[in-house]
Amino acid sequence: MAQAKGLQVAVTHDFLEEEKLIVEPTGWVERKALYSLYKTWVSEVNSARDARSKTLGIKSFGQRLESLGFEVRQGAGEHKGKRGFRGIRVTG
Repeated sequence: MAQAKGLQVAVTHDFLEEEKLIVEPTGWVERKALYSLYKTWVSEVNSARDARSKTLGIKSFGQRLESLGFEVRQGAGEHKGKRGFRGIRVTG
């Protein structure tokens, strides 16, 4: 079990490094949108590497991001009523 958790942590770090994500104090990204990007990324990586990395559930994914220092926040303005992560944003 500990080995699986270590793999999930590595996969989360790889996702943050390889995708078009920028750590930015004022950044914000909707939780569901970021999770969707993550699931697509895991699928693509598994295909490219002939691997079987397990996708974290949305709750575990959120907890992992929180443990990395990203804050869960309610959106404002056009994002009002949506939950997201502060401190990160998606580029192009």
